[in-house]
Amino acid sequence: MRRKLPSLSALEAFESVARLGSTAKASAELGRTQSAVSRQILNLESFLGLPLFEREQSKLVLNAAGGFLFGSIGATLDRIQSAITKTRNFGEAGKKLRLCVWPTFGARWLASRLMKLPPDLGIGIEVSTDIQEGYSLNSPQVDAVILHGT
Repeated sequence: MRRKLPSLSALEAFESVARLGSTAKASAELGRTQSAVSRQILNLESFLGLPLFEREQSKLVLNAAGGFLFGSIGATLDRIQSAITKTRNFGEAGKKLRLCVWPTFGARWLASRLMKLPPDLGIGIEVSTDIQEGYSLNSPQVDAVILHGT
């Protein structure tokens, strides 16, 4: 069964106008003409069958229906954007950064900071502490070596 929804462009235009209070400011933010943003708002109001804004002088102010929609749509657009970003990075989940560090540095400084990285960073980090004489970045087992001393 097909969902009966307005266009994403209309919802995006509505959210921007509601937040900024002006079609001119929203058009600059969205990279559309002011006329296109106004048309999207009119199309959304037509789709819903009721006005969403009170037009006061040179500013658009949300009415009760517009306030309700704005309260819901902003978080929803954020969730859609997050889902798109995560989907776009879907194939990159297997990417790894392989570090080789001195054991003391790894245990005392690096580990606590790595734990603070956001889990949705999209990259895995492998840390090894088996630094050998003459370890080289040309080695396929390591991407970076962190050393200190002579």
